[in-house]
Amino acid sequence: MEKQAETVTIVTDGAYSDTQNEELAAEKNVRLATTNLTGREAEDSLADFEFSEDGRKVIKCPGGHEPKSYSYNQETGQCTISFQKSQCQDCPHKEKCHPKMFKRVSRKTVSSKSNQRAKQQRERSTEIF
Repeated sequence: MEKQAETVTIVTDGAYSDTQNEELAAEKNVRLATTNLTGREAEDSLADFEFSEDGRKVIKCPGGHEPKSYSYNQETGQCTISFQKSQCQDCPHKEKCHPKMFKRVSRKTVSSKSNQRAKQQRERSTEIF
């Protein structure tokens, strides 16, 4: 398909729900609206994590905190992030985020794919969608 002069929305099955497909469509000025997403639902709070452009690093959590440390697992595409325990303990997002609390730190495992999935779930619940 040629690049569109105006943004075109194409409604697709959930099987086309993928960041790569969305990026390719965006190059042609096309917006993919995926319906019935397959697999389990992502935690809604995952939509509020901010990732680096390559999806390998969490820049900020929903509470606006930068992780104390992180590691990226290339096989699974998941980031394990750690924060000072006090940051999560006093955070208003704690009940939705569900970090694992330890003696001095808290930890959460997230991925850019789950982040995108949570954002898509939110979009599907809007009136415009």
